[in-house]
Amino acid sequence: MGAIDVGLSLSSFTFWNVVLNINTPSFAALVMALRLVAWISHLYALTLPVRAWQRGDASDELTLAADQALQQIQRPFLLAYSLGWVVTEVVVLTVAFRGSLDSGLYATSMLSGTSLVLSLPAVMLPTLRHAVFDLHSEIAGDLEQRGLVPKRPRLTLTRNLKVVFLSLAASALMGMGGMTAMLTGQAGQARALDEGRHLVELDVVRVQSGRALERGALVDGVDALPEALQAQLRGGEHEETSPAVYVSAAKEVQAAMPLEDGRWVVVHLPYDDSAWLLVLLLAGISLVSLYPVVLATHALSRTVVGPLERLDEATRRIVETGVLRGQGRLVSLANDEFSDLAGNFNRMLDIFEELAGAAARVAEGDLCVRLDRPGELQEAFRAMVVKLDEVVVQIRATALEVAAASAEIEASIQEQERASDEQAKSLREVGVAVGDLAESAEAITSAAAAVLDDAEQTHANTDAMVARITELGEQTVGITELLGLIAEIAERSDLLALNGSLEAVRAGEAGRGFALVAAEMRRLAERVTGIVADVGGQVSTIRSASTASQAATNESRELAENTAGAARKISYETEQQGRSTEQLAVAVHQVVEIAAATSAATSQTRATAEGLRAHAESLEQLTAQFHLRGDD
Repeated sequence: MGAIDVGLSLSSFTFWNVVLNINTPSFAALVMALRLVAWISHLYALTLPVRAWQRGDASDELTLAADQALQQIQRPFLLAYSLGWVVTEVVVLTVAFRGSLDSGLYATSMLSGTSLVLSLPAVMLPTLRHAVFDLHSEIAGDLEQRGLVPKRPRLTLTRNLKVVFLSLAASALMGMGGMTAMLTGQAGQARALDEGRHLVELDVVRVQSGRALERGALVDGVDALPEALQAQLRGGEHEETSPAVYVSAAKEVQAAMPLEDGRWVVVHLPYDDSAWLLVLLLAGISLVSLYPVVLATHALSRTVVGPLERLDEATRRIVETGVLRGQGRLVSLANDEFSDLAGNFNRMLDIFEELAGAAARVAEGDLCVRLDRPGELQEAFRAMVVKLDEVVVQIRATALEVAAASAEIEASIQEQERASDEQAKSLREVGVAVGDLAESAEAITSAAAAVLDDAEQTHANTDAMVARITELGEQTVGITELLGLIAEIAERSDLLALNGSLEAVRAGEAGRGFALVAAEMRRLAERVTGIVADVGGQVSTIRSASTASQAATNESRELAENTAGAARKISYETEQQGRSTEQLAVAVHQVVEIAAATSAATSQTRATAEGLRAHAESLEQLTAQFHLRGDD
């Protein structure tokens, strides 16, 4: 901006100094310097928020204020800058020249100054936008990072183009008017000088021929001439025999020519250059000429903005509808920048349509789609398709594995259900056996009580021992059989407890209680087996003693006492076995209930496995809809 202002200042100063012959160039330079300081100070004041933002650590309000300052800087700066040039032109023309200009040059200077002021929008607005573009972009980026949305007035490119074109056209017309006024003034002044020169030559001829003067007057010597002519004659700017002519500031042509006797013929001719009439005429012509310029500006702006509007319409339609395929292409009418923009937009639309088509094919299950164009979107799309292909392959393999595993789980659960049914059946049999064992224990208790009664009776009545020995022998046979039954029950109880322990191990946590009961039952069976063996030995002793009871009555009495003690012991042990058997029955009942619950849970698990297998098969069918890269 500073370079452009310096160029404008130098051109204006050169015009004043060369064309208008300014009297005080230093004063004009001072006014120019003051104008430069004024517009720089004004620009500095307008950009104070921007400078505060540049110092760093700006708040949101200060950032918005900086953006607002750059948004509104054009109009106040242009008005102040133009006003500075107007004041400079007026001051220089009214003060520096001090009335030394004729109307023609004054009109030329006014039209030239007006041309300069009218050109300022076309020159300074684009320059100002370019000067603040980078800084404004940084502020806009900062606003974007902060998530702030500034309030910005709508600025149309059409209006800006019209302002620039009208400014250039009006400036050109005014400049042409100034040149026309200057040339017209110079031509009129030349004609007036020629006419004055011609008239004074005619009067000189009249005087020399003895006739009277027609327009001029005779004066004695150079000192009697007007001061301007005296200065011209003393400066040696003309030949001695030629007339001296001059146009005064009073709009008068003064011409003088010497005679042979030393006198001078002086002619005063009024001069009317009609400069202001010419200015008004040129201003009217300029206004009339602006009408076709306005039309041409509108047509040119439409030529420039029309393609941009079509581009805006195409992009807005894509944004609003989201439809890419079927969108029309932009048509270029010439090989220019818009042609390049339209071509790039059409190629971008081709890329988007290719991506949309590829995405549609992927949505239909075709993962073999390929994109040959380079670019980040294409690379990301290709990576997405490859990753999706790998995921579908993994899902398909996983679905097959899940289906196979579900079938195996279902078969295993069915086998487990059959084993649970058999286990429940075995547990029911164990319950029956335990009941039989309890009944046998009661029978043993009763038998032991009878043996005790017999032993006591034998002890009380030794004399009847012999007669009772035979009966005792017969009873020992029954006891032996009963002991055999008890031993068999104990063995079965031991085997049942062993099987129960195995089943408890298979049942896991649910069979822990049953395992404890089975272990207790096995210990009880071992104790019963020991007692049965002991009782069997004693019965054998009784049987052996019964054969010799007749010879050893005392030994028989002792044996009877031992038998009574053994009977008491058997009665006690059988009572203990009865209670243990009852506990075992309760435990077996609980195990049966647990087995039933386990069977129900197993059935539910089997149903879940069937559902999992069905879902896996459904998932495999869904993945089969994709056309994978490895399927080719």
